[in-house]
Amino acid sequence: MSLTLLNATLNWRLELANTGPKPLTDLTVYADMISAHASISREDQLSGPNTSRDTTKQHIERLEPGERRTIDGEFRLPLAQILPIRQGKAALLLPLARFRVEADGAQALVRTFAVGQPGSGNGLQPFRLDEGPRIYPRLTHRAFA
Repeated sequence: MSLTLLNATLNWRLELANTGPKPLTDLTVYADMISAHASISREDQLSGPNTSRDTTKQHIERLEPGERRTIDGEFRLPLAQILPIRQGKAALLLPLARFRVEADGAQALVRTFAVGQPGSGNGLQPFRLDEGPRIYPRLTHRAFA
């Protein structure tokens, strides 16, 4: 994760696995990143990327039973689109990486992950927006059901 004067950028990697008995065909993975914020409903934050909007989109022709495939990409969120979480004088960012996987004949699968810095215990520490450009090499995440 890096914060510049213009963007918050997150490099990501997602592993897909076919745990079913039949091949999955024509898989499309939609992905985006938004900032978590109390002014946005929980449903909107966890609903996954909007497939009609500008999102990252990747395609996999076929995934055999038991097969795993890893895809990766980069999210770039302009700072002007971030709704900072205010904590005293601090401006914080808690990114939500959202994924939607669609395949022929299968129900869509949506997963959302909060991304942050390792905190105490199982906690996540958000990123400080008010401390200028930085690179954060150590990250952790928490999945929402």
